[in-house]
Amino acid sequence: MSNKRKWLLAVSIVLSLYLVISIPYYLSETSLLDRFPVIAAIYLLLIAIHGAVILLALLFQWLGFGLKKPGFNGVANFLMILSILPFFPSIVVLLPLSIINAIVRRE
Repeated sequence: MSNKRKWLLAVSIVLSLYLVISIPYYLSETSLLDRFPVIAAIYLLLIAIHGAVILLALLFQWLGFGLKKPGFNGVANFLMILSILPFFPSIVVLLPLSIINAIVRRE
């Protein structure tokens, strides 16, 4: 396995872990917003949009890795950056993954 494929595998695994660990954590935080139902509803909507876009990015990332097609990884990279918009705190994890993905894709 080439170095490029190892990096793509690492990004795919980290993105999978991010989806499995962070989304349930973000959803459990709604208990703090029980007194503010409108804000809680907006928060849940943003988390749902964020989770759906991350799920799509994850699917494209694994397709790109499995089929050895860099175009799928480019779409996954775009979706990761797009998923930052509805939920800005995710920039800490998703921006470095997007940068690694873009660098490896260009090699």
